[in-house]
Amino acid sequence: MKINPVVGIIGGKGLIGSCFADVFHKAGLTVLLSDLHTKLKNRELIERSDIVAFSVPLHQTPAIIKKLMPHTRKEQLLIDFASIKTPAIKAMLRSKASVIGLHPMFRPTKNLGIKNQTIVMCPARAPTETQKFLKNILTRAGAIVTTMNASKHDELMAVVQALTHFRAIVFGNTLRKLRVNIRETLSCMSPVYRLEFDLMGRIFAQDPLLYAAIQLHNPKAKRVLKILEEETRRLNELIEQGSMKKFIKMFSKTGKFLGRHKEKSLAESNFLLQFFAKRPYTASDDKNFRHKSR
Repeated sequence: MKINPVVGIIGGKGLIGSCFADVFHKAGLTVLLSDLHTKLKNRELIERSDIVAFSVPLHQTPAIIKKLMPHTRKEQLLIDFASIKTPAIKAMLRSKASVIGLHPMFRPTKNLGIKNQTIVMCPARAPTETQKFLKNILTRAGAIVTTMNASKHDELMAVVQALTHFRAIVFGNTLRKLRVNIRETLSCMSPVYRLEFDLMGRIFAQDPLLYAAIQLHNPKAKRVLKILEEETRRLNELIEQGSMKKFIKMFSKTGKFLGRHKEKSLAESNFLLQFFAKRPYTASDDKNFRHKSR
């Protein structure tokens, strides 16, 4: 790896691409960007870069990488920012270059950068010095870097992303099927409902292609969602039986499994609920939001 490598980001005008362009730029590196409407095209960017980063839609990532592999060189480092690592890394390994997968576990927010944000790093084929070089750039920018292989990453993302998003999507779909008057529910909501509603609404406010790809393209997710289906059925059966004793037994068993983490979760969620208490929801919030959205 050169002392001051040139970084090229394919898809560099997007949310993730522009965020990491700023990270590399602040690290003192020259950054090149290509995107749908840039003068610089992907092939030329690869030819001029020492580090090539793929920041493209998740459902297109493997295909785009495969198409561009013939233009890469052995002395380059290839990285990607996909939410599912195995297909992207497999595609990059078609080259002779070094390969490291990255997964930013956050949606970039303007002016906040990557400070205190988690990034999962999946080295597939790279010298130790190259791994350290990349990790140092990220940690100096304030990121928390967790290292694991691609298979383990996808296994964990089946829970962290697929399971969590699935639950939120079902919540939103259920409100739609019930024809719930959302404003009425918000006018008499509990703090927990408000928190759950905001997390669900946050997902539906973003790109459906991303959430579809997370559900459909992670092979590890199928087993997780099958267990979710089974547990939903079991809980429904307990409710239909009207057995308070069985419900408490199930509830206590899971509480024991969670251990000390449930107390930490209580403390952290209390912190968020205190924020809501300082900013109670009112009907005028809807009017103000509609005005700002125009």
